[in-house]
Amino acid sequence: MPEKKVVILDGAGSGDQDLPPILDVLCRVLQADGAQLETFPLRDMKLAHCLGCFDCWLKTPGICVEADAGREIAKAMSGAM
Repeated sequence: MPEKKVVILDGAGSGDQDLPPILDVLCRVLQADGAQLETFPLRDMKLAHCLGCFDCWLKTPGICVEADAGREIAKAMSGAM
């Protein structure tokens, strides 16, 4: 069976005390099951708003014209199982 690849989008805000313990448990369980994890702390990332230009569909399929962390996240998600 191929290795499981899991992408976690961590949406915890600054000072959030509820989500981090849950995320820690989730990560431990997934790793114990043999999953390879990649976590993106969204609060620390530069993410642009969608321009609605559809270039990611028509000109550069799957790649947004905005050079932000969304490209890295999309790449990770395309390889996740």
